[in-house]
Amino acid sequence: MVPATGRSGSRHGTCYPFEGRSAIWCDPDIADRFAPVAGPTALSADAFVRAAVEHGAERRGIGLNRILDGALVDPQIDLGAASIRPLDRVDRCDVELIATLRAAVSEAEADEAELDVEDLDPHIVAAIEVTSDGRGEPVERILALAGARLATTIPFDDIAVITHPGARRRGLGASCVHALVEQRRPSGTPAMYRCEADNTGSDRIAQRLGFDLVQSVGSVCFDA
Repeated sequence: MVPATGRSGSRHGTCYPFEGRSAIWCDPDIADRFAPVAGPTALSADAFVRAAVEHGAERRGIGLNRILDGALVDPQIDLGAASIRPLDRVDRCDVELIATLRAAVSEAEADEAELDVEDLDPHIVAAIEVTSDGRGEPVERILALAGARLATTIPFDDIAVITHPGARRRGLGASCVHALVEQRRPSGTPAMYRCEADNTGSDRIAQRLGFDLVQSVGSVCFDA
């Protein structure tokens, strides 16, 4: 059991299975709620979620953690008229572009990708489409975006990706992640890709690029 001050007030708990043991990282205020779940036997993500739900928790989901341990695979996507370039989280024009993308996706999608316009990742790469307005002036739009920041507990780039609803199933998300990993290669920071298990589209991106599954984690929450 790992009561974590960083989770104070969240009412959340997450099980991280390791070989022969499991760690439950949780809000200290609800650590006692996991007493019937914790024990001498290691729990898988699924087993943890089932046991916690039986004791009054709400299922949040199963997450997949993938690490790029081998070669990065080039997805070889035809970008069409789009181009990929880095964005600057403090540049007003770039932030406005990201805000427009954020407004086009659902709350759940933005939450999974941790896309917060007020707290953007320090490293961002996007697929940009340029069209024209009614006066012939160029207008930019983000079709897909990948961002990375240093993970909170381990020295990995935590990568997330999100694609505009009107530009999905074109491989643009994979192209952005590929470009981002290449951009970060000189830093020497290894890449980690996390997504929900039921987000098969996102998980396919990770697999396509060569990320290996290293851990499945289960997450629940308790009402106040």
